[in-house]
Amino acid sequence: MRVMTLLTAGLTLALFCLTSAAQRLRDPTRPPPGAFAATKATTKSVAPKTMTLQTVLISPQRRTAVINGKVMSLGDTIDGYRLAEIRESEVVMKGSKGTRTLRLYPGVSKAAATQAAKPEKTKGRE
Repeated sequence: MRVMTLLTAGLTLALFCLTSAAQRLRDPTRPPPGAFAATKATTKSVAPKTMTLQTVLISPQRRTAVINGKVMSLGDTIDGYRLAEIRESEVVMKGSKGTRTLRLYPGVSKAAATQAAKPEKTKGRE
């Protein structure tokens, strides 16, 4: 009877420890703290310091790009720059301060693909 009581107490303690550890796990899909807090600082419209290309849409009828959340067509301006070219993964902006190229994936460079070597056929084993 004493062994059964000790076993039950041990299992209860182990389950308590497991449930308390699980409560400390953070939900990875939960928004960061303060994401929904409406303060005067977050409600003010602040112009972004850098331009970020978010997506490029190219169809036979039109070409558009989304820069800093704004849908733009050729000739549109933002922060003193005019949208001059829209390519598959980048856009060219021209302004009085010069030319800027915004890329969808700034850290990725495109390289030519190499051809894979053709496998040699073995005679008698097919």
